[in-house]
Parts: sequence; C-alpha cells; structure tokens
Amino acid sequence: MYESIYRYARQHNLTPVRNRAMRICAAYICINEEGVYDRLDVVPKDHRVKRMYPDIGKNRAASGTNANMICNKKEYIFCVSDGQGGVTGNAAKHTGWLQITEEGALHSGTMKSIWQFCQKIETDRDLYDRIEKEFLEAGIKNTDFISFRINGNRAEEFHDWEEWFDRKMDLMDSEKRKNVETGISLITGEPIIPIQGNEKFPQIMTSQTGTGSPIYSCAHKTVSGASCAFTSYGVVNSLGSPMSVDEAEAIKAGLEYLLMSPKNHSDQFNIIYWYDNENVDDLIELSIKGSFEDDEDDEVDEDQSSAKETAFSKLLDAVRKGTVPDMAEGQGNYHIIHYEVPAKGRFYLNGERTGRYSALYQNLYYWYDDSSITYNNRKRVLSNLYGVLFGLLEHKNSKDKFKEIKNEYGTDRSRLLEAIHENRQIPEKFYEKAIKQTIRVYLHNLQTDDGKEIIKEVNWPVPMQVIKVYLTRNGKESYRMDALDLESTSTAYNCGRLLAAIDRLQKVSAESKVNLTIGQKYFKSASKTPGKVMTMALANEGNYLKRVKNEGTKIYFIRLLGELSEKVGASIPEKFSRMEQGEFMLGYFYQQKEFVKKSDNNENNNDNENNNSEED
Repeated sequence: MYESIYRYARQHNLTPVRNRAMRICAAYICINEEGVYDRLDVVPKDHRVKRMYPDIGKNRAASGTNANMICNKKEYIFCVSDGQGGVTGNAAKHTGWLQITEEGALHSGTMKSIWQFCQKIETDRDLYDRIEKEFLEAGIKNTDFISFRINGNRAEEFHDWEEWFDRKMDLMDSEKRKNVETGISLITGEPIIPIQGNEKFPQIMTSQTGTGSPIYSCAHKTVSGASCAFTSYGVVNSLGSPMSVDEAEAIKAGLEYLLMSPKNHSDQFNIIYWYDNENVDDLIELSIKGSFEDDEDDEVDEDQSSAKETAFSKLLDAVRKGTVPDMAEGQGNYHIIHYEVPAKGRFYLNGERTGRYSALYQNLYYWYDDSSITYNNRKRVLSNLYGVLFGLLEHKNSKDKFKEIKNEYGTDRSRLLEAIHENRQIPEKFYEKAIKQTIRVYLHNLQTDDGKEIIKEVNWPVPMQVIKVYLTRNGKESYRMDALDLESTSTAYNCGRLLAAIDRLQKVSAESKVNLTIGQKYFKSASKTPGKVMTMALANEGNYLKRVKNEGTKIYFIRLLGELSEKVGASIPEKFSRMEQGEFMLGYFYQQKEFVKKSDNNENNNDNENNNSEED
C-alpha cells in the first residue's frame, strides 16, 4: 500500500521539496541591502497564496529553540522586553530566529540584509514601535507569517542561501543519528536512515481527518535501522515498516492529494483510487454513482449528448444487443485502497486491490448483464449502486440515509463494490434483503395507494435485479433470467409462474373486483413451503374457469395452467431452499409482467380496430 501511494506521489510531483514548506505570507517587511527599513507591504487577504520557504522541520525544531528563517511568525521575529519584566512574543523561538539569521549572514547576502535589520530593531526602540504600530493598523496578528522584500524583491526568490541551508539541515540530522545504522527502505529497497528516536511523524490533514491524523505509530520497537524504524498502523499485525523522513512525507502528500481530490476517493465506501492512465473513463465512480443514461428510451439533453460515447454507453449498448463489448486494452492498471479513520484518530490503510483496467471494464459489463431484466418492455440494468443500497434499506425513513447505509450493511457495502469490480458473488445479505422486499411488495395490492407507496420505497424493480444477480453468479446462468423463460425446467421457477397464472385467472374471472388475490394471500407461504399451498391454490382453478365469460380467454388459461402443471410435476416440493425461493420469485415476477404486456397489446389492438371501423 505505502509503496503504491509513494509511487503515485512521485509520478505526480507531489513529493515535498526537502527542507522547504509552503506558507501563506500576510505581509512583507521592505528593506534595502543594508537592512534599512522602508515600509510594510501588507498582502490583501484575497491575494494571499502559498509560497515555498526554507523550513527547518518539526523534527529538528523539537528542542523549541530552532526557528525557520526568511519567513516566520511575527511573534518570533518581533520579541522584546515589554518594560515590566516580561516579553512580547515567543522568547525561545525569537532566540532561535536570531541565531539562524546571524549564522546565515556569514554565507548569504540575503541573510546578511535580514540580520542587519534585526540588529536595528533590537537596538532601536523607536523603530520597533513604529513597525509595531504599522502591524497593528494593518490587522497583522502575532501568529501571521511575515517575510522580507530586499530592494523590492522577495527574499525567498534569492538562492544564495540554499546550499548553506541544506548542508546545515543535513548536519543537524546526522548529529541526531550518530549511532544509527543505515536501514533498508520498505518502499524502495534502497539504503536509508530510517525515522527513529524523537523524530515526529507526519500527520495527514484532510476533511476526513479533521485537525490531523497520524499515519504511523510513534512507539518505536527499536532505534536501530537494521530492524525497523517504527510500526505502521496500516500494515496487518503492525509489521515493521522502515522508511526515511522524505519517503514518509511523500506518502503523506500522496494521501492528502487523493483524499482531497474530487475524483480520487469515495467517503461513503472509504476508498481512495486512481488509474495509471488518467485519461480513461472513471469506471470506479461509474460503478458507484451510475450515469444519467439508464435506458435506451430516455431523452438526452443536447448538453449531455457528448457523453453518449462514454464507457457506460458502450457497455450498456452491448448489454442491450447481447454482445460482448470491445476490451479497453492498453490502459494500464487501476488501484483501490480502503481506509478508516477510527475514533482514536489513527489513520488505517488496508485491503489494497489492483488490476488491469480492461478487466475492470469487462467486469462492469458482467454486472450490467447479470442485473439486466426486461421490465415494461425495456431492458434495465443496475447502473446505480446507490439504488441498491437505498432501495433495500429496512429503515427507509431515516433522516440520514447514508449513515443508515453504514448501520445496516456495514462492511458488506464495500464487499458489494468489490464483487462488481472483480465479477464475484455479491454478499448474501443483499440477496436476503431482496427476498424480504419482494415478499413485502406482493403482500399488498399494487394498485392501491399503500401498494404504490411500497413500490416507491423499494425502488422497484431493484429486488428482482439483485435476486437475478445472486442466482446468476451462483451457477444459475443455464436459463435466461432477463425475461420470461418458457424453456426453464426449474420447479421453483415454474411454481412461481403457476401461482402468478392462477392469480391472474382469479382477477379475470372476477373482472378484477378482488380485494385480496390468491397471489397476495399465499405468495409468502408458497415461496417457502409450496407443497400444501400450491395444492390449495390449484384446487380453485375449476371455480375460476367457470366464471370466465370469454371462451378464448378460458382456452388460453386452460392451456397455460396445463403446461405449467406439467412442468412442475405431480410432486410439488414441501419446502424450497433459499436459492429456490429466489427462482420462485423470478418466475412469479416475469409471468406477471407477461400478463401485463399481453393486456397492453390487446388494448392497442382494440384501439386500432376501432380506428379502422371509424374510417370505413
């Protein structure tokens, strides 16, 4: 995990420059090369940007006396006696500021100019008071960073101090590590001086971590680089993870970038991700959020027409046509890493997954294909994973639905996403919830207000799609499940069709004037213990047929019920397995939709006949 994030940071030039840091300067003290004060140049708040300055580093400043140079907090630079036995500012950091500025003056003309200015404000109280007044009037706080302009140019843009400063930082590091052996980096495999001793570890600063969260443990197992420098929270069983300060800072920068980027993380699934080829379609986001286009009959705005040739469109078109899409070869790999920020604030990384982009593309097609069903004469797919998560929630009235998703699904939501990416079976929890939701729907009259509200809540027909995916990926792909399968030999599937046929016959015989149909009454029991229930339902067949007025309709049902009874056989199982319950529900669902389709076709035919007679 650390290695891949380190490589990402290096490839994208995110690695911090050694001994440098980005700061926002609120004001510049303008001086000439002799250190003579000219004026205070205050930067307007809306023009303050981060610039790179020399940085002594938190690890080296652990003693409290070391301070940064050129750009520092106002209270570190301006610190004098207040006339009452105290000081204004931070005396220890002020001492460190003077020390490094004086030393730098021996090696750099830039630092010499700043040192001469410092000498003046230390000895000239009137000058000090004058500048303090300007700071006060400008609203500059003690904690604001200030820097210098020398003859109108920013001091940090002069480079005469860099060689001396970097050499000084290396010397400070080596003095701390006199007795430390060189170790081997976990990241690069190269010799390094590992983080050790009293050095502080980097913290990532993102919206997910709030005020900061440590990536690594500060509890050292050894001080010898021959073993390990520290223990990582992100490695299983807290294995030793030797790396240098620079490597750790690079990983920190990579993590912060991925967690702050609008397109490289998902807080709902706690993942960071990226692609080797940044120009490819974002299939990972697509697998979570779907796309605006979920049906071939949907109208597309002109502004959206350019998105028609996306990976989603190509995959969806392939599903509709029953073809395999062209593979997206030569696009490199995708990378996904799971993260957690526990209550104690420690940042955990685990579950790294990587693979070929072409495989991700192909597996997303399989997900669309496995979930496709023909519904209201249109083929639909599970293009929106949130539709599954929201649609199968048990507590649908929760104010915070995203929190409820985490409560009800837990880690199964991440396992579902992995199943999509890797073409594996989905977690059984989703299948169980889909079974429950389906039973709930069929126990109500779908034409009533209550029934319509339930369908709205359930996000119909998501339960059927989830059931289909689960059965398909459990080896039930031997028969078509995206529409009514007239050739199926599954007893459970045909039992579902048979109950739907009897339910329809009852409605027709009563001219739809039925308060509680036989399907609603027996659906739950028939899906679990079909033996007695189906026999009871079939016993009413004769009574229903007698009341059918249209002879053609009566013959249709006689033939259909005869065919289905033959498929089911004389011995109906006493109990269905959990797998067979899903097959039963699919059979019931598709047979019902077939009746609706026939009814719609008949109405259209009648309308055409009436129109023709009027023309004659």
